[in-house]
Amino acid sequence: MMSKIFPFSDFMYLAQLEEYDVWRYLTLVKRFFFRRNIQTRGRLIYTQRALAIYSGSVAIWLWCVTSTSSLTIIAISTLAIPLLIVPPLLITEPIYGLLKLIKIRKATSLLRKGRTKVIVIAGSYGKTTVKNFLYQLLKPFYKTQMVGGNINSAIGIAQWILQNYQVQCQFLIVEVDSYALGRIARSVAMLCPDYTILTSIGDQHGERFGSKRNLATALLEIHTPCHKPQNHITTREVDQYIREQNIKTVLYHLAQSTEQATHLSKTQQQCLDLACSVAHQLEIKPNVLQLCKQSLTVPDRRQKLTWLHGFTTIDDSYNISYTTAISALTTAHELASKEKKNLLVLCAGIPELLPSERDRNQQLARAIGERATHTLLLTSIFAKEMAEVLRDANKSFSLHTSMSDAIQYLITSQDPKQTLLLQFPELTDLYY
Repeated sequence: MMSKIFPFSDFMYLAQLEEYDVWRYLTLVKRFFFRRNIQTRGRLIYTQRALAIYSGSVAIWLWCVTSTSSLTIIAISTLAIPLLIVPPLLITEPIYGLLKLIKIRKATSLLRKGRTKVIVIAGSYGKTTVKNFLYQLLKPFYKTQMVGGNINSAIGIAQWILQNYQVQCQFLIVEVDSYALGRIARSVAMLCPDYTILTSIGDQHGERFGSKRNLATALLEIHTPCHKPQNHITTREVDQYIREQNIKTVLYHLAQSTEQATHLSKTQQQCLDLACSVAHQLEIKPNVLQLCKQSLTVPDRRQKLTWLHGFTTIDDSYNISYTTAISALTTAHELASKEKKNLLVLCAGIPELLPSERDRNQQLARAIGERATHTLLLTSIFAKEMAEVLRDANKSFSLHTSMSDAIQYLITSQDPKQTLLLQFPELTDLYY
């Protein structure tokens, strides 16, 4: 009851999901203003900054309440709690911006003390898979470190370096990502890479960038010059995109091919080819690479073949774009056909689309309907349009309020021996 009346944590949670971006937070407030108990798929993490903003918004509310005896003003102040988050957001931005800068400079200084060769990877998709494959290929021959998990922002990388970097390290492998122009350039300036790898220029975070050209420009910041000579490695599809968009840059393309690995999807094989190209440049011989490839493991939640409650599952639940969804769907359909199983797809839709791509969720629903026996559709804000497509095409689907509800339906209605599950991400609470 108290959280319904005083929803400070709910709206702090929304701000945190948007990385404290005040303008994106204000956009969300329009839709969530009268919503309560928002934290369903995640919870507010009480970081130092979150506590500062939380305390500031509570202090503003207390000042409003104690400075008047009017019940009307008290009621309005309580109703306006979602907006009381905004002033502390704005006040803390320069403070924490300065603290981030200090950490980044410390990390830069520490990295310069070593003689480490730095490999930086960017791309709309594939960068984590390439990073993990490359790490597994290099570590038997060199003292190699990898910035693990999903750490890809300048401050996240800086914190990792300050806590984990070893100056004796010969190779450091890092992935960088961005929601805005200039952020990858900031990471590159800190890391000063010896090798840069651009895996793809695709269709993720389109809403944030506003155009494909802005997205491409942001990713191409990986080639920002620094005082080290760099080797630029990219893929054919990026070269083609650059030619089509008339983006001028100097890229070095390696077309070193490897034998098809039967346990990898087409997308994963492309990532492996790229990782092998880099390893070959670093003088690891092809016959040795072939032996190393036999023991490679795919990173979690990136089209990884696994098992969920006894069901064979292709887990592609890290994030989603139309391109990656179609790739995973094609892989899953081929495997289901080969094993003579029914294909079930668990999906919530694609977020952050460009205005020109607003029909992508309908297209995805149509593609799923053509390949899947049944669709487990999570009730995100995209569910209605996807359900309409499936219904109009007379395709089998069911609606579910949560991942656990969908899994329960799967367990009680399907035979694990006859079913292959493709699992897309549930999405965050921003989209429900």
